[in-house]
Amino acid sequence: MKVLGTDHPSTATSYNNIGDVYNAKCDYENALVEYRQALRIRLEVHGPDHPDTARSYNNIGDVYRAQGDYEKALVECREALEVRLKVLGPDHPDTFISYNNIVMVYYGKGDYENALVYHRRALEIALKAFGLDHPSTDISYNTIGSIMRMIV
Repeated sequence: MKVLGTDHPSTATSYNNIGDVYNAKCDYENALVEYRQALRIRLEVHGPDHPDTARSYNNIGDVYRAQGDYEKALVECREALEVRLKVLGPDHPDTFISYNNIVMVYYGKGDYENALVYHRRALEIALKAFGLDHPSTDISYNTIGSIMRMIV
């Protein structure tokens, strides 16, 4: 921070990376602190419509999902999706990630119908972005099968 300052994109990346470590250790409160700091900087530097800003929303949503706070997770994950749709388009791999994250939230809530809706869209993106023989596409097909088993 002494060299680049407290409001530099690289400083935001450092906060994000520290958040990743806390998240991996299941220290969700500290992960949220770091991710929110990264988001604050990214909003200041890049504004609301930037892939890095979407990444911060996504990371915060991931922490809320891990804590079982699905409503807050949905808010953050939808914000990430909205930014990615606007900035990257509907068929970008990062947009695929956002749809998958929303699927995981709905799945965690036990809302398998909505999980299936979002996952079908994720599969469409996977087929366009990665092709039929890509591991992400294969995982998408398997996930849809798992969700459908829960619905029946």
